[in-house]
Amino acid sequence: MNSAQQQIVELYRDLREIESQIESLEGDREGIREQIGLLVAQNDNRIELPGVAVFVIRAPAIQERWSSSALKALVQSLRETGQDEIATEIAQCKLKSENPGGLAIMPIKANT
Repeated sequence: MNSAQQQIVELYRDLREIESQIESLEGDREGIREQIGLLVAQNDNRIELPGVAVFVIRAPAIQERWSSSALKALVQSLRETGQDEIATEIAQCKLKSENPGGLAIMPIKANT
């Protein structure tokens, strides 16, 4: 292994150790949040502690979003049936978001 590869191996080991610690802390966080939630639920789903925080239990919600693959198929179908104007209007509603890219790490699973 060359120097760069050895450095990557060492840094990757450090990264995995940190991620392991983060997973443990996330479990602790969820346990604490659950305890707080139970206490708030026992107090009419809202507790305001001046200078600290307001704790509220919110009702579950469902968020809807459009299926991009279904909309693409609809636009294509409309174009194929001569409804170009409607297809173009729908296609113009598409929003784009930028993904800046970055390092991807795909761990190799050990054979067990």
